Formats: sequence, structure tokens, C-alpha cells
Amino acid sequence: MTGLVLPGFVLSVTPWGGFGELLFVGTIPALIGLMHGRRAAIVAPAATTVLVAILVAAGSTPIVAGVVMGFVGLGVGASSLRGWHTVAVVVTSWPSVLLVSPPTPVFDHGWLDSSTAVIVLAAAATAIGGAWTLAVTTAFLPNPPQGEFIAQPRATAVTYGTSLAVLLGGAAFVATMWAQGTMAGWILLTVLVVARPGYAETRHRAVSRSVGTLAGGIGAGIVGLFVPISLVVTLLGVACLGFAVILQLKKSNYALYSIALTGAIVLLNSSGGRLIDTDIQRVSFTLAGAVLAGVLVVLLQLLLTQVGRRVEKNTSTQRRAGIQKSTRNTSDGS
Repeated sequence: MTGLVLPGFVLSVTPWGGFGELLFVGTIPALIGLMHGRRAAIVAPAATTVLVAILVAAGSTPIVAGVVMGFVGLGVGASSLRGWHTVAVVVTSWPSVLLVSPPTPVFDHGWLDSSTAVIVLAAAATAIGGAWTLAVTTAFLPNPPQGEFIAQPRATAVTYGTSLAVLLGGAAFVATMWAQGTMAGWILLTVLVVARPGYAETRHRAVSRSVGTLAGGIGAGIVGLFVPISLVVTLLGVACLGFAVILQLKKSNYALYSIALTGAIVLLNSSGGRLIDTDIQRVSFTLAGAVLAGVLVVLLQLLLTQVGRRVEKNTSTQRRAGIQKSTRNTSDGS
């Protein structure tokens, strides 16, 4: 784990710090993909790199941002037909933050200060993070565990994808229209990581995410206020991020994972006196995303309930019709 986070830490204390954090955006999909085999570990960071470039480019136009995130939601839903949604969520969730708050140029010099450079550097950092992770894990984990993909029924996948598309598209449009440059992208991330095809799991993750974010935000705020040395704060942030990755890989308690992740994000973004502002935004937007995911849960449950009732009603009607037909045939034969 130390080898995985070392490049990101080195960059985080340089003028390239904003792009250094993007190494982790490529690292996490590669790690999660690895839990499902080497093929998924290659596909996941590659897809993440492409999506990072698209979302950084689309974020300046609200309509385009809304449409792109709508297709992202549909894509995640479609991937659940083959059980790939657990990987697809990781691929799409971290880049979604960049839609509203893209990395900023680090030098006021030539092409490096252009929007094209931001897109290229963001995608490159993500790709490097994924490639570095694959190299390290190949060297030290030649035989990774092979997790299975659990395919979802077609009706569940359609409902899941459609609900995500509506929520993500609407939230992306609003966030890019009125909250550019803030951490409102965490609304999109939270919707993606909390929402699941199953009602019970989504409800559990929404509550755990909310509780964990509040606890992590409070803890990180206290640490940041009472530790005046920025390098120490950054080190603590990297440690929290590494711990969060370990918890995610082990599928540990989701609330504990949220505490570690929130602490990492707040501490790694605490430079320049931004700690309190970052802390408040992170907690607020995550709670907003959890509420939206809760809305998704209710709508999904209502829709599935109605579909189930209709199917049951049609089945009962067909069964009665079959019995009546069988009875008539028996009467005619006698």
C-alpha cells in the first residue's frame, strides 16, 4: 500500500499537487477491478481515464454536463446486467467530482495555463495512477482473488439505470450552472456510490455514508485546526486515504470507510486556509447526495413494487383463464 500512495504523496507537496490527487482517481478503479481479475483491472482505469477527460471538458457547459452524466447513469445501469456495476460505480464516481470542480492550472505559463492542458494533464495523471497500480500489484500480487460478478435482472437494471440517469443528469446540470468551482461534485459521487439496485443495501449505505461523513468531517476539522504544520496534515491525509482504500478492498464497515475517506479529502485539501470551507462543503454536499440517493430508493422501491403487483396480477389472471379453459375442455369431452 505504501508503494501505491507514494507517488501521490510526493506530488501533493509540489506545485502539481492538484494533479497528484488524480493519481488516486486511477489507482482506486485499478484496485477494485483487480478484485475481479486482471482483465477488469486493465479495463477499469482505462475507462476512468477516458471519462476524466470527457467530464473535465464537459463541466463548463451545464447542458452538456447534464447529458453526459445522464448517459453515465444509463451506462452504470446497463453494466449491472452483467454484474459489472460495482466496478462501473468506482470508474464513474471519482471522475464525477471533476465535472464541477476541475483541477486548476499550476503554472501561469504558455499552454500549461490553457483548458486543453488541464484536460490532458488530468487524463495523464489518472492513466499514470492506474498504470502504476497495475505495475505494483503485478509485482507483489501475481495471483489476485477472483470475485464474481452478480448479474441483475433486466427489469431491475432498467429501473436502476433510468433512476440514476435522471438524478445524475439533473444534479449535474444544477451543480455546473450554479456551483462551479465548489465541491458540489460530491453530490454526484455520493449518489453513485450509495445507490444500488437493491433497496435494503441502498438504504444501509445512505445512512452509513451520512454518519461516516459527519464523523470524519468533524475529526478532520479538529486535526487540521490543532496541527499547524501543513506537511504533517498532508501526511495524515495520505494515511487516511490509504486506510480508506484498504477498507474498501476488504469490504469493511461502510461507515468506517466513509470516516477515513472524508478525513483524507478534507486534510488533503486543507492548504491555503481552506480546511473549514472544504470540511463544510464536503459534509453538506455528501448529505445532499445521500438525500438524493434516498429519493432514488423510494422511487425504485415503489416502481418495483408496482411492477411486481402487475406481474403477479397478470400471472393470476392467466392462471385463472387456463383453469377455466381446462374446465371447459373437460366438460366438452364428457
